[in-house]
Amino acid sequence: PDFVLPNYTYLEAKGYWSPEDRRKILNVKKSNPEIDLRMVFQSPYNTISKKSKTTYAQWCERHDIPWSSYQDIPIEWLV
Repeated sequence: PDFVLPNYTYLEAKGYWSPEDRRKILNVKKSNPEIDLRMVFQSPYNTISKKSKTTYAQWCERHDIPWSSYQDIPIEWLV
């Protein structure tokens, strides 16, 4: 992860989010179900590909991964 907070929350920050990175996140989540993994995006409403209508945010919601834009990280995540 890009950041490990004192409360053991793992934050992964992304600008562009490649298919390989999405697969890696799913593998990490599957292999480590006990960790609290959350995504922070530069642009959460970008689509995952030019041919898809699915946004980064929607993809996270589909896979039960909390997400935020970097401008709006909830304070609860940081304490």
